[in-house]
Amino acid sequence: VFAPSEGGLFRREIRYSSHREFATTLTGSALTPISAEPAKIELHPGADSAVRTGAFEIVNRTGEALTFKLHSGTRLQLPESVNVASHGRAAIAVSTRPDDVSEVTDEVRVESPGFALRIPLKAPKVGAILRLTQRNLALGRIDASRGARATVELENAGGTTAKVTAEIAPPFFVTEPSFELRMGEKKRLTLILQPSEPQRYRTWLKFAAGTASAELEIEAEMVGEMGGSRSAETSDSASGRRPAPTLDPADLPPWMPDLDLARSIRVSGITATSANLEWPAELNGAALYRFERLMLTRDSSKELRNAWVEIPKTKYFRQGPLWVASLTGLGPQQSQTVRVVPLDAEGHPGTALFQLDFSTAAPRSLPKPRLLPSLFLILAVAGGALLWKRIRRQFSEPISGF
Repeated sequence: VFAPSEGGLFRREIRYSSHREFATTLTGSALTPISAEPAKIELHPGADSAVRTGAFEIVNRTGEALTFKLHSGTRLQLPESVNVASHGRAAIAVSTRPDDVSEVTDEVRVESPGFALRIPLKAPKVGAILRLTQRNLALGRIDASRGARATVELENAGGTTAKVTAEIAPPFFVTEPSFELRMGEKKRLTLILQPSEPQRYRTWLKFAAGTASAELEIEAEMVGEMGGSRSAETSDSASGRRPAPTLDPADLPPWMPDLDLARSIRVSGITATSANLEWPAELNGAALYRFERLMLTRDSSKELRNAWVEIPKTKYFRQGPLWVASLTGLGPQQSQTVRVVPLDAEGHPGTALFQLDFSTAAPRSLPKPRLLPSLFLILAVAGGALLWKRIRRQFSEPISGF
């Protein structure tokens, strides 16, 4: 007789007193009517999220559909109940709350009339998570002889203190290349762009703390000339004088935007279905461009998201020092967000130059005729028609006596 009181795989032996050298091996597998797979739940955090997630399945081996109530501690999130079909199974997702970064040791209780399960659960403490308030930083056009400075904010959204190191290529540098960031703490860092050769710069400011990391894309264009010429540098080296030391961050003037450049990027000729984009040709130097519009759409999981969609059949041409693009097929009286993306010779896109917001005009409607002129016109037409009929009848009747 095999009568187990719990589920599992059993292995036993029968021994005989008369023949000790012989044994009979018995194996049996018992399945409970209700079970959970796996028997223990482990939650794990994502790459850049404090939320730890996991899942388990409820298996119903009975001959009828059952409804189960689910219970856990206040630090966990899961459905209140679930229906499981006869000889079926249902997956249950479990997660911690977004603001909870400490270690969790709890259990999930599964209850139905006549059945009850207790599934132990564990979630490790969340490590350091580095987050930037922005993904990229465009400093615009900078005087090459003066340099610039900007502020970057970094946050530790994890559950442990982070020992952060910052790394960036010259001519950029950060005033604090290494520091500690406690959990939940935010820190404002000063980014310095030293005076350097006039050219376009594109680099990444990288933060690292163990396995956690964050990157900020930085772009700037140095214009003008450096304070000294090459001849001056040659004479200095010949005379044995040392080059001028690097400017202290406190001596650098605050960065100011190029207002002349900002005014030359604009939208003109706005109608109900079209508009013109204008920007300086010297802004990028590219000859090929793509034009995109920010639109609300659905992703593969049917969630609403904003996405950049190309505006088809957009014509653009050079007009003096400006590029002009004619956008058509727009909706009347709608808010539009568009951007210009330069393309290389092979058609590969680069970083967007700029984006603009504007609204198209309302559609034009035909003017409504005024009431009195319309009535006079109708009466004049009707009177003319009656008069014409009368004249025709008079001249068409035969003259009496002939």
